[in-house]
Amino acid sequence: METFFSWSTDNRFALFSFPHLSALFTLGIMMLLIFCFRSVLKENRANLAMRLMIATALLLSEGSFHLWFIYYSEWSITTTLPLQLSSISLLLSVALLITKQRRLFEITYFVGTSSALLAMITPDLGFYSYPHFRFFHFFVAHGGDRSNIMVIYCR
Repeated sequence: METFFSWSTDNRFALFSFPHLSALFTLGIMMLLIFCFRSVLKENRANLAMRLMIATALLLSEGSFHLWFIYYSEWSITTTLPLQLSSISLLLSVALLITKQRRLFEITYFVGTSSALLAMITPDLGFYSYPHFRFFHFFVAHGGDRSNIMVIYCR
């Protein structure tokens, strides 16, 4: 477990490696399942449950990311404050999942869709390859952003 959360590793991320393609495939299957079960997700209870599950996963992912920085005394207001496009998109996605506001949908769709998709196709994870915490955080955060659009769209 120590290597899963370690700050530095010798295992460099390789673009289009098996773990990278597996993560993309898994997220693609999850989005396909959301699409296939869209009629079920139009029901209020199922839609609410799915929205809350994705919002919780996104918040836990982002929260654990910050705790990881704090644990290694690397958290800094200049580098870790969630002001990057991906972090802002994630927070907007959580707000969208909870409130279902049309204006948030429009902003999140245009701010997050292309950036998250491009980030997942060409991630810059440095030395954090599978099976490191940072690898999972990255794909949960960016994949969750995309799946929330589909869930909201099913309403």
